[in-house]
Amino acid sequence: VMAHESFENAEIASLMNDRFINIKVDREERPDIDSIYMSAVQALTGSGGWPMSVWLTPDLKPFYGGTYFPPEERYGRPGFPTIIIQLGEIYEKERGRITDASNDITSAIERASNSAFRQQKELPAARETMDSAFTSLDAGFDRQRGGFSPAPKFPMPVYLDFLLYYHARTGNAKALEMVDFTMRQMIFGGIYDQLGGGFSRYSTDEKWLVPHFEKMLYDNAQLLRVCAQLSVSSPDPVFRRAALETAAYMNRDLRHAEGAYFSAEDADSEGKEGTFYLWTLAELKAVLGTDADSAASAYGVTPNGNFMDPHTREEGMNVLSAVKPAALPLEKAADIRRRLFDHRAKRVRPHRDEKILTEWNGLAISALAKTGFLLGEPALIDDAARAAAFIQTKLFDQSTGRLYRRWCDGDRAIDAQQADHAMLVEGLLDLFEAGGDARWLTFALLLQEAQDRRFFDAAGGGYFMNEEAPDLLVRLKEDGDNVIPSGSSVAAMNGVRLTALTGRTEFRDKALATLRAFSSSLTDRPFTVAKMIPALDWEASGHVQVVIVGRRDDATTAALAAVLRRPANAPRQMILIEPERQAEVGKVLPHVAVMRPGNGHATAFVCKDFSCREPVGEPSALERLLASPS
Repeated sequence: VMAHESFENAEIASLMNDRFINIKVDREERPDIDSIYMSAVQALTGSGGWPMSVWLTPDLKPFYGGTYFPPEERYGRPGFPTIIIQLGEIYEKERGRITDASNDITSAIERASNSAFRQQKELPAARETMDSAFTSLDAGFDRQRGGFSPAPKFPMPVYLDFLLYYHARTGNAKALEMVDFTMRQMIFGGIYDQLGGGFSRYSTDEKWLVPHFEKMLYDNAQLLRVCAQLSVSSPDPVFRRAALETAAYMNRDLRHAEGAYFSAEDADSEGKEGTFYLWTLAELKAVLGTDADSAASAYGVTPNGNFMDPHTREEGMNVLSAVKPAALPLEKAADIRRRLFDHRAKRVRPHRDEKILTEWNGLAISALAKTGFLLGEPALIDDAARAAAFIQTKLFDQSTGRLYRRWCDGDRAIDAQQADHAMLVEGLLDLFEAGGDARWLTFALLLQEAQDRRFFDAAGGGYFMNEEAPDLLVRLKEDGDNVIPSGSSVAAMNGVRLTALTGRTEFRDKALATLRAFSSSLTDRPFTVAKMIPALDWEASGHVQVVIVGRRDDATTAALAAVLRRPANAPRQMILIEPERQAEVGKVLPHVAVMRPGNGHATAFVCKDFSCREPVGEPSALERLLASPS
């Protein structure tokens, strides 16, 4: 809105250029810069948000800032031109005042930055921490609509993922019900694309009906993983269908020809929000003919509509939602969806943000690999591998060992930050476990070493977002999980997993130091670091490792793997290795090299701390070993 109202206004732009050097930052490319100056805006105004405008001295210290400024005075806010003129005059005439203010604000940021990490406590017990996080999420749960907030409602997949883990570990049925109910509300609501699959960024209302139509890769990757996990806990096929449709959306509309995934699709097309997705009853009748009435009933399409354009106030537009999901027979529903999808495909599509971010692709690789294993869909594991290969060839410099954050139209740029390393390592580990290709484990180890070398805080524990650089005011650590998990949360779990795989205790040491750095959060408000809690649990409980050596297309392999798809009541790590890949894996993990399939058939090995039980080839025998793995 500010871009259109102010930055594209020639008169306002002239004022800006006369008085200031203007730098527009893509916060998705540079979340470290965004975090620093968001701290400044919060210190100045008591709140934050986007769009964010911050005025800096030449040495990059902030002296004024805010969020939205209208082009003229309105809503009780000063007009943007007024702010520009006044700040320009103060800077010219009262430089000392500006200098004092910028020093004070910078000092406040430095005092506040990472303050939570200086108040370390003894690590809390894992079960108590899980119980406390569940209690907080339960207290904030919307029992009428699902989710954890009033409108606008964000999916918060980090919370959903934790609740699934908590259910698996404790058997708490309520935790599973909360995820089941929330995902049903979303899948049947307008936030889910009923024709093409995939989830919008958030719902503007409390019903999950009217979305902000922007679709983000990070949301769809994480919710894909949630749907896949739900599908193995629930007999209802709705979750499997949503998982496969979401993966299909990512592959159809967000994938680069060489395998990696673009960042997002906009909400707008033809200058209006949601135009691509909205339907009138008349349009439905024109496309479907005699099937229109039953489709309108099933998808909640009415003459008056359920969506009003906030600018034109145009009525009669409808967001499709599955208000009566069982109203149409399956074959008829599939035919209607196909015809509506084909008609919609002729419309002008929303703009696609074609930058490829390493961090978000790490989330996608993880989700596709996990989903491919859980649903028995090896093509999705192959999709994950293609994305990983793109990142390795396009965003990683083999000669220097440098990872980059962003690739777009052949141009790679911006040194990768800690979260890029952490998310990609997680994705590579999930990909290695699902397919047994040593290439991905080797790459993960290389990146983990680089991450620990460049970002780990040896003095205080945990990970800084970035390396020290002259254009950064301070080095910050993410203080918790949000719509995307924090790099430190993911890195802690990666460290625990890598130690279990390789026996290299330096990874575990850094994971423990990270848990201690977040000990205050884990003790006092554990739901804010929900993604980190499994690392605490795995470290406290230990976990078993199950290696299946067998061909991916072998029936016995599939039967053994099916045992591992069920929710686990104890931490465990699973690796599926095809015999022809075993030698390469054995070069990285020597204990795997000596695992021999019995009589040439698929065989499972259950191990703990590199000590293994007798290998088994029957699913029932594997179930007995997992029930008592010591």
